[in-house]
Amino acid sequence: MSEKVNVTDYFIGITFDEQLNEAEKNYFNILQEKSNFLILLFNDHIDLTALRLQGNIVNRLRDSLNAELTALYKVNSSNQKLLFFAEGFSTYFGFGLKRRNMFISTR
Repeated sequence: MSEKVNVTDYFIGITFDEQLNEAEKNYFNILQEKSNFLILLFNDHIDLTALRLQGNIVNRLRDSLNAELTALYKVNSSNQKLLFFAEGFSTYFGFGLKRRNMFISTR
């Protein structure tokens, strides 16, 4: 006996893919912004105002991406693309937290 696939199931799958693609864009955007932050640190003269502003941008984007990945992790925690970005997030923005510790409360 085959079960009928509900239209809602298709909608969840399509929405998940769209949100994952948006998270991918945001992931690479925050990597660029973090790179810009680090470039400010390598200057001979460090402009503290620019450093603070760039740090605030990175922090805001980091929090937003964390929320996106957490929401996606609740829907499908075994998606390979999501796992790649979650691992990258924990490596580059997790400040010592492991991926499983960052998303453990979402399972």
